[in-house]
Amino acid sequence: MTREEYEQRRRQLEAERRAGLELIEAAHQAQIRALELVWLAGGDGTAAAVALPPLPALAAVATPRTAPAATPARARPVRPPRQPLGKLRNDIQDALATLPDTFGTRDLLHALGYMPYRGSLHRILGDLRQEGQIETLHQGEGRIQSRYRNLRRQPDGTGGDPGAPAQ
Repeated sequence: MTREEYEQRRRQLEAERRAGLELIEAAHQAQIRALELVWLAGGDGTAAAVALPPLPALAAVATPRTAPAATPARARPVRPPRQPLGKLRNDIQDALATLPDTFGTRDLLHALGYMPYRGSLHRILGDLRQEGQIETLHQGEGRIQSRYRNLRRQPDGTGGDPGAPAQ
């Protein structure tokens, strides 16, 4: 660290200390003002005659001059409209009929054509796994997608129930 960096950092710390003390002083003044208002409102009717000094602007006090610029807030994603009960499950089952024997979650989302709630999607996939319609080949983690095998499809690619007897 050079002498110049040391001095700059020291000035920054002093500015932050001053801003912190000003903020504490402004908070104390606000508490005093609130106490005076409570005392005057419950007393002998002299509240209208007493003029209280205005509070300092806390926004100017709270932000030191050396503070970095605030980052813009992220836009919240738009949630899809509420769907009728069972629609997502039916859409997933219809999409499974169009997917190959092994597929990933991205393939399924592409076949659906819209982005459902993540929790609902994984709950339904878990239900389908328990019912024996699909099996998990690889559990996804982070940015690595889960891989599934479609058990409803016949070897000839026609689909059907894996537990149903062959005709």
